[in-house]
Amino acid sequence: MSAAPKIFLTASAVATLAFVAPVVAPAGALEPQSKLRLAPHTISLPSSVGRASASIPTIDEAQQLVVDGRLKEARGAFGSIIDNARIRGDYMPRALEGFANVKYMLEDVRGAARAYEDLGGAAETYADPVTELNARFKAALLFQETHDKRAVALQTVRIKQLLKSPAIAQETRDAIAKRIQG
Repeated sequence: MSAAPKIFLTASAVATLAFVAPVVAPAGALEPQSKLRLAPHTISLPSSVGRASASIPTIDEAQQLVVDGRLKEARGAFGSIIDNARIRGDYMPRALEGFANVKYMLEDVRGAARAYEDLGGAAETYADPVTELNARFKAALLFQETHDKRAVALQTVRIKQLLKSPAIAQETRDAIAKRIQG
């Protein structure tokens, strides 16, 4: 994750806490000297929080950065998209896969493997077995490249379970089963 999304998340958390804290403060914590009385419905987020979400790039913009060879910027763009999706509770498989691919292009094999592992977990959460199988298989291959036998074994357990799913095309099951040992 790049520094920009971390800063955005921290600023958002601080801004949220700054506006929530007075509402949940114990009685008497707000002394009468302040004479400031806010009804809960009048509290709103600062305009900077609203503007921050408008600055999140689109997947197409992030992919264009890849095409233009601006990989570090693309990594940050995909990271922002993913962070924003997580905050909203959205499933963004294209962004997660783009992020993994950029990490691999930047020669961060372990980071790419983890990103595919994250995609597999998200796909499992959102009941997308085809994406989960492909992501976990790619993660296993990349973990194998980094000689992380434990991580490969963890992915292989779930891959074998998914290979039994009728939701996976037989052709896909056969192709992956040939490459899985044991």
